[in-house]
Amino acid sequence: MDSRILMDSIAAKQSEHNSFETLKANYDIERVAYNTAIANEKTRSADFFKNLFEPAITIPQRPCNPVVPTAWTGPAIDWWVAGNAYASINSTFTV
Repeated sequence: MDSRILMDSIAAKQSEHNSFETLKANYDIERVAYNTAIANEKTRSADFFKNLFEPAITIPQRPCNPVVPTAWTGPAIDWWVAGNAYASINSTFTV
């Protein structure tokens, strides 16, 4: 196996994880803002006079968790290449 293929698959997975970390950082910021707004609204509504005279705090939309990337499984061997000895044996199986 060419080492370039291995390095390319590692780089692709690192890129996927880097984009996940960016999404996670944005999610954490939005989550803190959401939780702070909820806590402030609970505090405001618990006080009778604040509940009567202060406007309600607008609560932002609840953020969604980013999708966690899958684990790196390494490069896959392509058994279906023409001329491969296993291609004729495995041609009846579907993957």
